Amino acid sequence: MKTIQTYLPVFSGFYNTIWESDSEIEREIDYFNEEREKKGLGKVDFDNFEFDYSGYEMQVVKGIAAYLERELSDFVSDIEVEEIRHPKEYNFANDAVNVKIGLSKQNEKNILSYLDKNKVAFEEYLLQYKSCSGFISYYPYDREAFMSDSPLEHKHKLGSILNFIAHNEDSEVELNAYYNVEKYLDVLNYDELMTKDFESDKTK
Repeated sequence: MKTIQTYLPVFSGFYNTIWESDSEIEREIDYFNEEREKKGLGKVDFDNFEFDYSGYEMQVVKGIAAYLERELSDFVSDIEVEEIRHPKEYNFANDAVNVKIGLSKQNEKNILSYLDKNKVAFEEYLLQYKSCSGFISYYPYDREAFMSDSPLEHKHKLGSILNFIAHNEDSEVELNAYYNVEKYLDVLNYDELMTKDFESDKTK
């Protein structure tokens, strides 16, 4: 079996996507305020919390990897998360995840066969690599050119091919992954939030 480094398919990043932790934050704030009210304590807000964002993000991407392992079992043997990459600025890029993909010989045959059977859809998908005003592509959008030079061993091309297969099989694959991935944002100062009389309490 081969192990190839690439990026995590389907995942669109955290910033301004369904994977952003905002809903989890709201849920935690509501929960703590309900519990504090029972104890006669005043309300707390976002500034009073210490959230484990890195733990939440790793939980999410590992969950997506596990989901794709199941959904793409004909095409991958395993997906191991290595690291999450955050861009310095979110103007032109979003978060991405480096992974190791395990491919058996049968996986490779299945991938190539699938691409051959879905030529038209794959060619349409590759149009995203066509350079245009404000965008210079590093990859060819022609199918034959894209599939040259061992694409299943390429750091970007393998992830892109698996991304195509996942979306071609299920147009709502990312949303379905979202509903199947367990997500929990840990609060690091739990005890403090359950007992402390914050300044906001004294001025309520």
